[in-house]
Amino acid sequence: MPFVGSDGATLERCLSKPALKAEWTRAGVPTPRSIHTGMPGVAEEPARAFSDSGLSFPCIVKPAGGGNSAGIDADSVIWTAEALREAVRRIGALHGELLIEEFLGARADLREFTVAMVGPGRRCMPAEIILPRSTGPRLVTTRQKDENTARAVAVDDPALRADLIAFADKAFAVARVRDYARLDVLRLPSGPYALEVNGQPMFPDPWFDACLAYAGFTPEEGIRAAFSSALLRTGGDPSDRMALWPRASV
Repeated sequence: MPFVGSDGATLERCLSKPALKAEWTRAGVPTPRSIHTGMPGVAEEPARAFSDSGLSFPCIVKPAGGGNSAGIDADSVIWTAEALREAVRRIGALHGELLIEEFLGARADLREFTVAMVGPGRRCMPAEIILPRSTGPRLVTTRQKDENTARAVAVDDPALRADLIAFADKAFAVARVRDYARLDVLRLPSGPYALEVNGQPMFPDPWFDACLAYAGFTPEEGIRAAFSSALLRTGGDPSDRMALWPRASV
């Protein structure tokens, strides 16, 4: 039966943070360095494995699977070897396999973006994520998403926007998502880092809507574009007016 969106294997790969990060690394897409508790010895001696891998504190401990920032809060950011051992024990008991990733959110020069992708031709539309004012490390949590306190705003710099679009297009291509998806990107002055792909995001939602709006489209037009992509991919009639971008310029 034809359907809109990515296939099951792709969604499983996107849900597995270690698997997707490994593919990005092989393809030359920068992503924060990490280890995971599925690797030999990491669950037993996480601090030693972290050090032996050449990684440096602070780090963030998060479930290796799932999305929507599930299992991530301020206590997930770790600054010492002793705290890392405790976090792996505590969070692992709740979520199973864990990703231990170098944490870039302590950098004052860090910026965070989300890039929606939809429609034929994998159109990428970035927005910048602005968090509530806080004295702690920069961290997007499930609560912030649920309460819509993390805002997505327009990327006004044309050069930055073009750079984010090109970066996201490659990250999406490696992930092999189709029809619609959303990528989280961290950016330092040295360049962008792919964080994770939501292969089946809530659509529409405030972040996705913002990405569409700053590109000049409504949520309804985004949904039509996703259906258009699926129709073209499965041999459907692309002239169906309810499934096409209604803008001739796209």
